[in-house]
Amino acid sequence: AVPGLVMQTMSHPHDAIGAITGNDTLNVMGHYFPRTLQGSFAVGSNCRGAGAYTDSLGNEISFVFTAVNDGDTLFLQGADPGAAISGVAQRVR
Repeated sequence: AVPGLVMQTMSHPHDAIGAITGNDTLNVMGHYFPRTLQGSFAVGSNCRGAGAYTDSLGNEISFVFTAVNDGDTLFLQGADPGAAISGVAQRVR
């Protein structure tokens, strides 16, 4: 785990069967780390879901989320013990 402020700009294509692939640039306290991602997710009929991904830096991240606004917005929270990570993802059309 990395303490401090974390910002992400993401390009994560995903598909309807739950695969995540993509890349982003992670900003940790002003230091930039480009990385690639690969993982999976599942979402239930109640619009709640969970997923996990591994990045090219060796991190394994688990998360839970709730989808709202017809899936255009996700409220995310880290699911790993000791992690205090949360965020909002917005689909750009």
